[in-house]
Formats: sequence, structure tokens, C-alpha cells
Amino acid sequence: MQTFTLNLGGMVPGETYSLRLRQYGSDKGGPSVYMQAALHADELPGMAALAMLEPQLLAAESAGKLCGRVTVVPMANPIGARQFINGRHQGRFDVADSLNFNRHHVAIDEQLIERLEGQLTESADDNAAFVRVQMATIAQQALDDPCLSVADQLRWQLFKVASNHQYVLDLHCDNHALVHLYASDSSWPALAPLHHRIGSVATMLAEVSGGDPFDEALVRPWLALQRHFGETKIPMGCHSCTVEFRGSNDVNPDYAEQDAAALLGFLSDIGVYQGEVEHHAAPKRSVIAPLTAMSIIRATTGGMVLYDKDIGDWVLTGERVARIHDPLEQTWLEVFADQTGLIYGRPIKNWVRRGSVVTKIAGEQPVRVGAVKLLTD
Repeated sequence: MQTFTLNLGGMVPGETYSLRLRQYGSDKGGPSVYMQAALHADELPGMAALAMLEPQLLAAESAGKLCGRVTVVPMANPIGARQFINGRHQGRFDVADSLNFNRHHVAIDEQLIERLEGQLTESADDNAAFVRVQMATIAQQALDDPCLSVADQLRWQLFKVASNHQYVLDLHCDNHALVHLYASDSSWPALAPLHHRIGSVATMLAEVSGGDPFDEALVRPWLALQRHFGETKIPMGCHSCTVEFRGSNDVNPDYAEQDAAALLGFLSDIGVYQGEVEHHAAPKRSVIAPLTAMSIIRATTGGMVLYDKDIGDWVLTGERVARIHDPLEQTWLEVFADQTGLIYGRPIKNWVRRGSVVTKIAGEQPVRVGAVKLLTD
């Protein structure tokens, strides 16, 4: 195991941050995998899973059972880790500018294309290696900007490290939810083993979800290069995804061990870990569909939500999923499913404002075609 510390320059005197990453195995023999947790710094199920996984990686490395390189960033957001407001942790948004830490990630498509013009060979593998060098160079040039904010330093540092890997897993969680997965169409079926290992009830696919999340920043450059230069010269060099390990309160030893086993099983499936890992029971029902088939049902009035249907329930179009009570007017507003599908997530709190998310349904037919932003902020 090797440990590295990457420093981030603070915005005022006395302010410092750093990223800690650990690498297991080597580049000999198998693929490279990058895993990070808590980019949304108050989402801890992924951090718990990595806490259980890392000792197993160290033991596998010592036993010669790693045939690839695994990089782990157990706390990917030291900025958000420090943010407490009135005693409550706020790790999703940067208090400096209110931006979501998992939005506005880097876009280097045009720079890469310009750098690669006239430089490619007939060897797709050699070209892929050259692309990774250019990605690192672009990232370092951005990091050399003395006026770069600490949040953007974080975005570029994470990109620089992750872009040198063939698989990238960004570990998150929702409010109150079951395990689900967001990935690019181009990474399916490459990430099908992960879907099965983690027991995803809903795996939603999109090339562009809106908002520029971290996982798309790793995939998008390869897709742009393939469109420009052709797939024979440029392979799909990265399969990146966002894993949602249930809800924010689902942090306990049982889930952590289960999720660590799922991640180790995935490493076994793709040839990084040389060992057998038992499969956990698969969910009774799961959905694999375009992200446009995900319904986000919002409140048209504020008040207290009482749920008729909870996560894991299969609902039909037009079926009532909740009621919203206005305690002042003593009125009730019924909320209905806009499609048939699986309820996989909802808010953890029952008090909502107008426009707040009430529930999320994973269907099988697109219902939000043409939507610019497919993710909540």
C-alpha cells in the first residue's frame, strides 16, 4: 500500500486542506479502479463501506491476490467535512458560494481534441495512454492557476487522480432510499456486475444528466474523442458511475460489511481481486432504464407529508403515494404516481415546501424526454 497526500491551497492565511489517498496493488495484470466516498461530505455510507473494504484490500495485496491497481479516497471532500452550521453538518453545498460539490465538474473535451490532432497512432492502447497523459497535463495546468478557488482545486485534483483509472466509483447516498446506481449508457453492460453485486433496485443510464457531476467528467472526454477520431483509434477508457448506498441514516456495521463485500465482489468480477466473494441476495425487483424514466414527484403545496407508499413499493400510474396536510387550513392534497414503477427514494423529513421532492419513482419508459436537468440539486 502507498499513501499520498494532496494539498489544497486555502483562500485566506491559515486555511489549509488536504486529500488523503491510498493505492493498493499495481498496474501489472489487471484493470485500475478508483473509489471515493463523501464527495457530499455528510453522506457517510460509502465511507463506512470503504472503512471495511480497505483492510481486505491490504490483506489481498499482502497475499498477492490483487492483479490491478485500486485507489481509495475515503474522504473526498475535506472542505465540506468542516462545514457545520448551527451545530448541523452541511456537506452537500459549499457555504462559500452555495454550489453543490457534485456539480460543475471539469469539461476538457475541446482541449483534448486540440491536443490530440495529428498525434494518434494506429494502436488504441497507445492512444489511450497518451490521452491519460494529456488529461493529467490539462488538470495540472488548471491547478497552477493561483486564483483557483479551493473548491475548484478539489474538483481538479479529484479529476486528475481518477482519470488515470479504467473504473471510477463515486460513492454517495440519498435521503431515505434503497441502493441505486447512476451510470453512462456507454458503461453498460460493463458495469452490470456492479449493479448485481450492490443489489441495485434502480440503475439509471444517461450520457448527460445536467449539472456536470463528477462521474460524467470522467466519461465525457472519452465519448467526445470517440466521436471525433473514431472508436477504432480511441477505446472507451473509463467506466464511471455514482453509487447511492441507501439513505443518509443507513450507517451501521452490517450495511458497511455488506457493501464492502459487494465492492470486493465487483473487483473479483472484473479481474482485479483473485478470490471468490459470495453474492448477497438480489432485490426482488430491479429496474434498469434511461434516467429520463426516473420520475421526481414534487409538492405543489407546502405542509406535512403522510406517505401511503414507501421505498421498495411498486406503484401503478395514478395510484396515490402520499397526502400533504396544511395544518392551518386543515386541508389535504393528494399526490399520485405519474407512472408505473418502483419507489426507490424520498426525503427523510416529512415537512415540505412547495416544489420540494415528495418521492422518486424508477419506471421503464421515458417520462422526462427533453428535460435539461435530470438530477435534483
